[in-house]
Amino acid sequence: MQRLRVGDRVQVISGKDKGKQGRVSKVIAETGKVVVEGVNVVKKHEKPSQKNPQGGIIQKEAAIWASKVMPIDPESGKPTRVKVKVAEDGKKTRIAKSGAAIVAELSNDRRKDDASLARALREAGRSGAPQGAQAREPDGSAATREDRGQHGSRRGGG
Repeated sequence: MQRLRVGDRVQVISGKDKGKQGRVSKVIAETGKVVVEGVNVVKKHEKPSQKNPQGGIIQKEAAIWASKVMPIDPESGKPTRVKVKVAEDGKKTRIAKSGAAIVAELSNDRRKDDASLARALREAGRSGAPQGAQAREPDGSAATREDRGQHGSRRGGG
């Protein structure tokens, strides 16, 4: 079970943004990083494209190590560690170590958690599909690069 989840309020405990608070907007479990709103804002130089015809310098939040942030206790408003309590019915709950405040209740059904996350992302105006998700055909089968006409050669020799 993850210590941090999308939507958690966290505080940065070390680095250039030490003391800043924000909400987790993305969790990258493979690399152990999180993206927090208003924290680790970097400037990115973008060249003009169809999506952004103006181009220019944009500011965006970059990922930081998950070990540099701590969840905030909902009762006291202070950073706290988190423990997981398993009820008799098998339901897992994240509880703040500093007090008895429940940080979030989690179900064991992963698909239900993913559906609620996708719904929350749609409401926030973001796409529910993870970055790099594989394209699917209408019949539900996975589309390969050859099916989509992408052969992998940059020189155009098909």
